[in-house]
Amino acid sequence: KIWDTCGEEKYRTITRQYYRDSKGVLLVFDLTSLISFEKLQEWYDDVMNCGPKDMIIGLAGNKKDLPEREVTEGMIKEFLNEHPEIEYTETSALTGEGVTEAFKKLAEKLVKLRNQKKSKANIFIL
Repeated sequence: KIWDTCGEEKYRTITRQYYRDSKGVLLVFDLTSLISFEKLQEWYDDVMNCGPKDMIIGLAGNKKDLPEREVTEGMIKEFLNEHPEIEYTETSALTGEGVTEAFKKLAEKLVKLRNQKKSKANIFIL
């Protein structure tokens, strides 16, 4: 199952319930919005506090197609250095670039986890 809440604050209490049974999460932020990137740590903390300890986490920087970025490569690298278990992909929902790759990376890790644990793998997207 794939759930998408668009990261809206009003759904935050509901999304925490979904984390409990999820095996994977794809955190998505907007490359053109510093505020979106700054919220990323909060979403990561929620996932880690409410979800299973072995949850697979992927990260997608969306709006790759737009030139006016507020989030720098250095900022992204710093976040990834703090969370080395996360795989990052830049995407564009408009053109579709990188979207399949982001889901494929997450799915491959989930299959490995499922084979190890013989569990169902639900995916939750923020």
